[in-house]
Amino acid sequence: METAGPAWSAAARVLVDPPGTFRALVAAGGRGSMWRGPARLLAVFGATVSLLASGRLSVRLIADGMVSFGFVPLIELAALAVVSRTRVGRAPAPRLPFAREVALYCSGHTPWLLWMTAVGAWFAGQPSRADGRWFWPAMAAAAIAAAWSAWIDYHFLREVLRHDARRARRALAVNRGVGWGLGIGVFLGIAIWSQYEPVVAGWLGGAR
Repeated sequence: METAGPAWSAAARVLVDPPGTFRALVAAGGRGSMWRGPARLLAVFGATVSLLASGRLSVRLIADGMVSFGFVPLIELAALAVVSRTRVGRAPAPRLPFAREVALYCSGHTPWLLWMTAVGAWFAGQPSRADGRWFWPAMAAAAIAAAWSAWIDYHFLREVLRHDARRARRALAVNRGVGWGLGIGVFLGIAIWSQYEPVVAGWLGGAR
């Protein structure tokens, strides 16, 4: 049972006290769910896509958004596995099952979940969603979410994976390099393929 301190959820407590929250959660034990955090992330992705596209929540658009961004949690799991299983900086071997590490690691999603919720809600309320004045404020807020998430993940590496400060900084850099590098690569690959797929299909059709 994951309880520590007031009746806040772990995702809320970790926003203000990540080291204390992670220490309490590790001490509380339990196995944790490997899929609950990724599923929650995808659900918010889907809802945000729906709000940005139509200004409302649509089951079809939410499903489309979840499928379109399904690669994100998979890449996150891969990036976590790199720093968990390869002993970045000769860190000590993790003492928790990987499913439990994933459950705790997903607490770092909270700043991004708040950002996506705020952007989706604000954008849905605009009379003209084609108005681009929202872009730079949203990007500034995204930078805050990125820094906040990194701060949480740093303490995850310290308290859950038991890295010292130097190793935690190195592992965080590796984790972000793998995760963001693969994520941007996949996203750009999908975008480029979507743009040029009709051309390639035409070439293949003409070659028959």
